[in-house]
Amino acid sequence: MEDLRLELNKEESLKLIKQEGLNSIRNEQIVIDKIKSRLTSAQQTLTDEMKALLDQSERDVEVGGIPVDSEYIIFVIDNSGSMQTIWPKVLSEIENILDIHPEVKGFNVLNDQGKYLMSGYQGAWMKDSPSMRQSVMKLLKNPANLGISYSNPVEGIKKAV
Repeated sequence: MEDLRLELNKEESLKLIKQEGLNSIRNEQIVIDKIKSRLTSAQQTLTDEMKALLDQSERDVEVGGIPVDSEYIIFVIDNSGSMQTIWPKVLSEIENILDIHPEVKGFNVLNDQGKYLMSGYQGAWMKDSPSMRQSVMKLLKNPANLGISYSNPVEGIKKAV
């Protein structure tokens, strides 16, 4: 009888050990599944970020028709009466282009007739600096500072080139 009891205890102990082992395996599987889920989520997030960066780098190749690696920028601007309603947008785009090109060797601004915004820089480049950029943007707030415009950029482009 004692042998039978010992045998039953052994079997019970083995069953408990097996059950604990199975529970441990299940718990490990739950942890593994959670880790896999987090890794998949992180990978998707990284992939989304990589796509966004790739899209941005493709977009940044050229901004406003100006390659981002340009060393010099010249703006030929139509400041005719028809531009008055969108003048804030024009200024915003000029500022965006300058922001995307934080350092250039020089820049200049002409109207469509070839009149320079700052006559002292006619035929020369303005040195790029934060103060020069601020001065230009301040002058551009009043489109009349660019002189008379006929909405025909041919003369301005000829002078710029």
